[in-house]
Amino acid sequence: MGKNESGVISIFKRVLQSEAEQSCRHFDEFPLGPQDRHLLGDDLWVTYNNFAIVEMKWSEAEIRNENAKIRRVKLLCKGLAESPEMAAFHAKCHRIAWRDSQSGRLMSQEYRNRVCCLTCPDTCVDIDCGAAPLAIEDFAKEFFGHPPSHCLPLMEFQSYVKWLTTTVTGAPREVIVLALNKSRFTVSEEMTLDQLGARLPALP
Repeated sequence: MGKNESGVISIFKRVLQSEAEQSCRHFDEFPLGPQDRHLLGDDLWVTYNNFAIVEMKWSEAEIRNENAKIRRVKLLCKGLAESPEMAAFHAKCHRIAWRDSQSGRLMSQEYRNRVCCLTCPDTCVDIDCGAAPLAIEDFAKEFFGHPPSHCLPLMEFQSYVKWLTTTVTGAPREVIVLALNKSRFTVSEEMTLDQLGARLPALP
């Protein structure tokens, strides 16, 4: 079939939506489009006012394709090694996800623990490069937990995004997502994280 990355992304989101419905929790997702170059992620996954950045790959072999972003990945890994606060934020909200080529299971792991350990091991002296990934079912149960895991509240997430974009591109960048507005028509609207956060339901 080939490397159907969009198919993997679709199944990930369907699993998350199903778990959200079964758990009576809120879920939304926002593709980042060309912003992935400076956020090192394809999507924002959101539960209430909590956010995660997720990079998606067809299989574990494709994770090495992050070498194409090697300069930015090295800047990220070096920055995380020098900033314990941002390393903690990163561990909570920035992930990479893929389809395991042997089992077909959908897996997820902290971006640094997977990508930096593969591409920039000299910066990984203080992290567990042998840490096991989570299957999507386990990730989903924790993501929609009480409180949510693997994500950050909006203000902390904005601090991480500002640090991340400054670190990998040299300047802070505003994240813009495309979302439905609250009119009686189906209209898409570009929104900042602040604007999006104001429209999201509050965490129960």
